[in-house]
Amino acid sequence: MKTRSLLSQKAAAILSLFALISPMYVFGVDTRPPAKPLSQDQKIVHVLNRLGFGARPGDVERVKQIGLDKYIDQQLNPSSINDSVAESKVRNLEVFNLSTADLFAKYPNPGALLKQLGEGKKAQANARSQASDAKTADGTKPAEQQDPNALTVDQQKERREKLAALYKEYDLRPAGQIVPQIAANRILRAVYSERQLQEVMVDFWQNHFNVFA
Repeated sequence: MKTRSLLSQKAAAILSLFALISPMYVFGVDTRPPAKPLSQDQKIVHVLNRLGFGARPGDVERVKQIGLDKYIDQQLNPSSINDSVAESKVRNLEVFNLSTADLFAKYPNPGALLKQLGEGKKAQANARSQASDAKTADGTKPAEQQDPNALTVDQQKERREKLAALYKEYDLRPAGQIVPQIAANRILRAVYSERQLQEVMVDFWQNHFNVFA
């Protein structure tokens, strides 16, 4: 199954590469003068732009040393490329070192955390009690207390303090830190990874199908 998946990925990469760098054919007579042939450096920059996120300092010289054909072949076989620099840059992004179960345990939703510990229901009960006791001059409830689940300013402050204490006690992280780590992973890999074609394809799938690796 793994072999089939790798073959499928390579086939998709080859098709993508062909579509990116193959010349455009136009039916009919083209009266324009022939284009000036690209220099070796221009060819390399063109491929770097098509297969990756553009030429970085030193990329043109490095590709020139190993040869353009070999570079393309390496990009089609990302597992053959040493990507230790990129891996070292993302090593401290904790969310990618956790299993799915550990991720949800380490980065719990605040409401779910309070509910699990019984604090959420207690806070809602207190809010309902205060809302039912509060009356205006004509005997109706104030507009801001119509929602029985609404918390007062003091209750919101108490809730934040309880969450902060729980995070510290159990060494937890706010769930809001997950998305920034995912974004940081994409940026760091795009900048430092030698597997540029693979990163472009991952970025494409994420942007068009809302999937992250």
